[in-house]
Amino acid sequence: MKIFFLIYLCSLTLVTYPRDLHLFGRFYVKDALLTIFGNSNVNKEIVNKYVVSRILDFGDPCVINERIFIQDNDNKLRTKLLNPDTTCENTMSNSKISFGSNPSTIRYSLLSLACEELTQYPINIKHVLAKASIFKNSSLSSYQQMQNLYQVFYPANNLNLELAKSFLNIGSSNHYQGQEKWKYIILALCMSEYWSVN
Repeated sequence: MKIFFLIYLCSLTLVTYPRDLHLFGRFYVKDALLTIFGNSNVNKEIVNKYVVSRILDFGDPCVINERIFIQDNDNKLRTKLLNPDTTCENTMSNSKISFGSNPSTIRYSLLSLACEELTQYPINIKHVLAKASIFKNSSLSSYQQMQNLYQVFYPANNLNLELAKSFLNIGSSNHYQGQEKWKYIILALCMSEYWSVN
């Protein structure tokens, strides 16, 4: 039941999703997810595992400026990354990798896995809800709540009425309890790649 509902919600957003669309690359997606869910070490590990390390699927090549040369104790030169989170060291030559990528099944699957893991942690759900000005014991009952939550992922867009009704149906359902209602809405919003359109 839960899976079918999520697929339905995502399909509402993806109906007009052209296949020639260009999506932001792994560094934008990383920054967006860590801004949305919080910058904890666990979240960084999840995002690095499913997004940052997948250069071919998300795009954004490594650049030469990410490395510096250092001299170690035995006077040998070696390279060191300025930002170790980029996972650029010891990777294939990627000068032909594009900035960003087109939608693909693999990219969507990887993003979905990252979103599923990120929403498993109650602290992350609380973080997203706080960004939407929705607080601990708020019931899922108003269009404004849905709009605020939607704008965490889509800051420049308004929530369409059909999707808002679907979200509010979760709020009135007895099938989901407490924060679980919010969790599945956040998961559905996260899984839609439309928020990473370039």
